[in-house]
Amino acid sequence: MRIVERAVIVLAQRSPTAPLLHQYGWVPLLRELIVQLDQGVVYDRHLVAIAAALDEVVRAVQRRARPRG
Repeated sequence: MRIVERAVIVLAQRSPTAPLLHQYGWVPLLRELIVQLDQGVVYDRHLVAIAAALDEVVRAVQRRARPRG
């Protein structure tokens, strides 16, 4: 038996990127997050970061909902 070393080039496929969500498109994504949180499939160590991001989302929605004038 002979061991041979050679370089092999493998073309990587680009992973599909998530589509940009617009307007109402965020609703199903947020509902999926709710389901995953309720099922306990989100790591506890990620909860603080998720909660902080959601706080920012709520503040942005509140700013946006203020009457403009």
